[in-house]
Amino acid sequence: MKEIPLSIILISYNHEKYIREAIESILMQNVDFEYEIIFADDASTDNTTKIIKEYDNKIKNKQYLFSKENHGNTYNTWNAIVNCRGKYFIVLEGDDYWIWKEKIKTQYHFLKDNPDYIGVSDLRCEVNKKGRIITHSPEWVKKECDTNLNDFLNLKFFSCVETMYKNIYKKEANNKNLQEIFTSDKMICDLFQCIYSLKNGNIHLFNKDGAIYRTITSGNNSNYNSTKKIANISLDHLHILNRIDAYYNNELALKKLYGKFIFPIFANGILSFNLQNYKKAKEIVDKKYIKYFRTHFIYFLGIYLKILINKIIKTIK
Repeated sequence: MKEIPLSIILISYNHEKYIREAIESILMQNVDFEYEIIFADDASTDNTTKIIKEYDNKIKNKQYLFSKENHGNTYNTWNAIVNCRGKYFIVLEGDDYWIWKEKIKTQYHFLKDNPDYIGVSDLRCEVNKKGRIITHSPEWVKKECDTNLNDFLNLKFFSCVETMYKNIYKKEANNKNLQEIFTSDKMICDLFQCIYSLKNGNIHLFNKDGAIYRTITSGNNSNYNSTKKIANISLDHLHILNRIDAYYNNELALKKLYGKFIFPIFANGILSFNLQNYKKAKEIVDKKYIKYFRTHFIYFLGIYLKILINKIIKTIK
């Protein structure tokens, strides 16, 4: 399989309302290198694949990975990544789209000129189902900078879906252990992907809005945030953290990550007068992480109060 500079992976499942905007945002990119688009559709039951095929004559290099049965977002993503021909790859969800015309050109040339980096990212504008901007993420990025694994484990997150990566998965296509951890949850793979990438190098961040990210989409059951409540989302992440902890033989300092996902379960239980999910969390998580959470309650409370205040201010505006 001949290598090319970049693979753009477009992940879709029942995205007929949004898929054209996603494809057009790829085609508007100013580039000076060859790329392919991998259309990875997870057995859509609407007109998503039909709309994708409308672009057949407009796209020179492409792969259609149309699944005959629904496997879930993580397997769909994994399957696309291991089929990449690109030296680098980037993933775009079918209900999101890029707004920076120089995005992939800027990112590609940065990685080409800086081979020690594992990836390069930018900011995303998170919008609600009415299209109103909620926030620019990650909020901690105020200027162009680098980030590393220690930053991530201390809750300095970057946008996995905004990131162009060096394709280190080529040699891992037949690694069953890696596939198992990558696809351990049907919908969530970004947490492990971020950690796995940062274990292999640093990521550079441009202080530039690169894409629109829909946190919730109307009438689309493929959007994880649209179909899950915050307590259940957090429980799912705790399960994943347990698997990540085991995968790395308990070598990572995951305490703050555990605390981040335990706190909303506890807070939600207090507000709803129902600590059922918190009890589930205590059963899932190792006692050492529960203890850490309790001693850092004020720390996490401060984070969430800040988020709440910002949302209230934006709502008023």
